[in-house]
Amino acid sequence: MARSKQKVVQPNSTEGANKTLTPLLHGEITRLKAAVARYEAADAARLAAWAEYHRIEDKLTVTAEPADHEVVEQVKIEWISTHLEECRRAKVIIPDSWDKPLIFAKGDEQLGHVTCDTARVIKDIDWVEKNPQCLVVLLGDAIDSATKTSPGSIKENTMTPLRQCESYIDLHKRIANRIIGYVGGNHERRIDKALDEGGGAIRLIAQGLSRETTNKIPYSGGLLLVDVYWRGHLWTFTLFHGAGAAATAGSKVQRMQRNMLLTDSTITLSGHLHEEAKTSRRYTKRLPDGSITTVKTVALQCGTYLKYIGSYGETGGMAPVGPDMIVIELFDDGKYKDTSKGESDS
Repeated sequence: MARSKQKVVQPNSTEGANKTLTPLLHGEITRLKAAVARYEAADAARLAAWAEYHRIEDKLTVTAEPADHEVVEQVKIEWISTHLEECRRAKVIIPDSWDKPLIFAKGDEQLGHVTCDTARVIKDIDWVEKNPQCLVVLLGDAIDSATKTSPGSIKENTMTPLRQCESYIDLHKRIANRIIGYVGGNHERRIDKALDEGGGAIRLIAQGLSRETTNKIPYSGGLLLVDVYWRGHLWTFTLFHGAGAAATAGSKVQRMQRNMLLTDSTITLSGHLHEEAKTSRRYTKRLPDGSITTVKTVALQCGTYLKYIGSYGETGGMAPVGPDMIVIELFDDGKYKDTSKGESDS
């Protein structure tokens, strides 16, 4: 009797492997979908920010309103050296008819932060407007501009970063034609990082304050050298927002000394460290006639418009700092005097 042949079924190794891999694939697909969703949400937020950015940029094509003051002759500003769209060296000519030029240096307003002393900001703008021969340099961190990716919290801000740009411009319109230089700080760069836009925030503010394309405000994201001429004399300035996280008095002075070594200017102006301070150094200089002389250079640092109580300075255990800003008076013999504009000054 013939035996019937039985079909032998071989185990399907591929099918078994698929059963093992299926949960892993489903998990990976779920993870990738979540990643794509996060990317799309972030991209949508970025596009919305860009739309707001361009809305403000279009709005700022309308030039700032001129300030009503007594000076008939205005300063002349020339961009001497540029980097891309920014200025690195500017020439400022003060009319000889002026008899007492002042330069007011201020920064670290961080407008939009909950502890910004906006009333003090306005008080100093009023003071500039009432002094018709007072020019202004801006030393950075004009706005706070907290973003989701920046240090601090967006809850510490009273308005969005781009709205802060608009507000800063609106506040300073009446002294816009006094501003002879502006350097951006790390807080302006928060917007740039959020938008992947180099120098966007400082450009918005500077262009929003520039009344004339032929006399536009020199602005820089780094160093800005300003040569000021008046009655046959030259004063050389370096504007630099500042760097580092110095907390003690000694370390802050060391930072200012390093700032002076960045350029050959007579006066270096900075902010960033939120404390009014002054330091100097001397060096020996060769003169064209073959002789040598000793030259003094000075570094001046402004305070901050942030109130101490409730600020990150207080919560971080930093020492209280003040809101004193810098006033430089030019004399017709080529000399100058620097002082601080304190809280009690009108």
